[in-house]
Amino acid sequence: GGGVPLTWSAPTTASAQAVSGYVVWRAPATVPGMGAPSQLDTCPAAFTVAPGSSPQTAPASPYADLATVTVPTSGSSYTYNDLAATASSSYCYAVSALAAGDAGTFQPASAEPVSPNPLSAGSPTPVEAAAATTGVSPVLSATSVQGHTISLTFSAAVNPSSVAADGSQFKITASQPVTANAWASGSIVYLDLNLAAAPTSGTTVSVTSQDGSNGTTVCAQNAASGACEAPGQTLSTSTETAAGPTPTIVGVTASTSAQTITVSYSEPIDCVTVDSGGGQFFESEGASGGSPASTPPTAFAQSAKCSGSAATSTQVVLTEGQPLIDGATITVSYKNDAHGYIVAGANGGGAEPSPDPAATGSVSGTVGS
Repeated sequence: GGGVPLTWSAPTTASAQAVSGYVVWRAPATVPGMGAPSQLDTCPAAFTVAPGSSPQTAPASPYADLATVTVPTSGSSYTYNDLAATASSSYCYAVSALAAGDAGTFQPASAEPVSPNPLSAGSPTPVEAAAATTGVSPVLSATSVQGHTISLTFSAAVNPSSVAADGSQFKITASQPVTANAWASGSIVYLDLNLAAAPTSGTTVSVTSQDGSNGTTVCAQNAASGACEAPGQTLSTSTETAAGPTPTIVGVTASTSAQTITVSYSEPIDCVTVDSGGGQFFESEGASGGSPASTPPTAFAQSAKCSGSAATSTQVVLTEGQPLIDGATITVSYKNDAHGYIVAGANGGGAEPSPDPAATGSVSGTVGS
């Protein structure tokens, strides 16, 4: 119904080991047949090294990579909802840690014993997908405007995947109809207004929920459909808070040993708005001095994430899919992205300008070892 909600906490050593997120893995559980010696479901071995060993290798097949979770729900607690779980099926789950210092590699973290563990009526307790709750439909309870950003607060946490990036689930009026890009974090949906200038103080901004381009309104945390807000909910505000500066790229550094590019910003950014697939960034690689390189000139990021584990950061780390050359010049700018938005400020300053090189400019840095 509403998926299988997973919750885990970072080990006490996570901060010292620069853990920046976790990969969630899933495998089918072995379900005993009638007359079997044991009536307990069992899991394949998750890890082949002892807890705390380095490096922590990923679980072998039949475990499959489901997702990467980089933003904690609260404190050191992380959550992920497996909406792809099939009702009445039995699954085993594991998590492995990622470290910012060596992006893309597995580092120490807590691990289950290496031998298959029975899913008995203790820990862990089996969860049947069909029995998972979908939660309560979120209700729009408060709104505020800060610069180009509208913050919509709901009565409960929402499912970020149910939020249409094009903002089509909301009819927005600020003296005239306005469109926006949208993303969610916890119980708040952020709308970045497509306006040349932010609404002036005293302007009435009205937001009404509606079915969006994805066919639904915003849904509860454990629901992709159903348990969604009722269309027609409306809130208005005429109070605007002064926005902080819009973040811009101010520096680029790159490393051949880590095969990463670090993008630095003028202001803290909201890490929820960073596309983990790296689709927001365009990187070109040229020889020292900017002359054409003898190797393919464009490097495409395989992943992107904020530096560190906090919800905000002044740096984004891009892991590259093509080799970086020592001494080469790396130029980073923006490109159109499936999310429909550029990274946004943590202070309500709104998103970066549209992905137009003439508007955003570009920043270059030299690759070091």
